[in-house]
Amino acid sequence: MKTTKNLMICMTLLFSCPTFAVVIGSNSAVSLQPIINFPASDSDNTMLGFAWFKNGFTLENSTTTCLFDSVYPVSGTVNMNGGTLTLNQDLIFHDVTSLQSLGTVIGNDHYIDFCTSISGLPSTYNTFESANIYINNDFTLTSSLIFSGSCIVNGNAILWF
Repeated sequence: MKTTKNLMICMTLLFSCPTFAVVIGSNSAVSLQPIINFPASDSDNTMLGFAWFKNGFTLENSTTTCLFDSVYPVSGTVNMNGGTLTLNQDLIFHDVTSLQSLGTVIGNDHYIDFCTSISGLPSTYNTFESANIYINNDFTLTSSLIFSGSCIVNGNAILWF
């Protein structure tokens, strides 16, 4: 009986704790993050100001939303799985970044800077809204891109509107 009661208490504690933290980092102290998987079940996924995503991040699926508010560049493996990333800061991909999939990036007039290790966009659904995109390498496009709002694409001295 005592074992059953202890088991029930442990199960309650285990399942009452969130599996994933949906607000990552801090606005007052630097934190180096392991690769983070943001769940679709939470609508308040946030990457805070001093969170450094040196190892990349993943959005669970196409219904996942996340706010990017970090002042640090992102590197490692990035897999948005068709989800939506809203920028509150410039998104700078730093060498070496492996971009496995994108989705929708709502730029809010911020920069998206693709480093030289990114030589193209994945063959996934890619949408950019109100973003300033910088490409720093020869770049291959194998799928359609959708631009909405005011977007600028700067490809090494070639400027498209």
